[in-house]
Amino acid sequence: MDCPALVLYGADGVMAHSFDMEAVWTDRLGRVRAEAMPGGHFFPELYPRKTLATLRRFLAEAEQP
Repeated sequence: MDCPALVLYGADGVMAHSFDMEAVWTDRLGRVRAEAMPGGHFFPELYPRKTLATLRRFLAEAEQP
């Protein structure tokens, strides 16, 4: 798949401790960026501004040719 993808996950969560998230998603998506966010499973609720800033940065970069 040629569509850029962003994988966000909690740095202190089970997924981060159990898997190499970038490697897992790279097998499924061609252009993936994985980024650990502070906290665990509920990082969007605990860190909404950081989550929003990360999403905005990704979307702005995705618009670049």
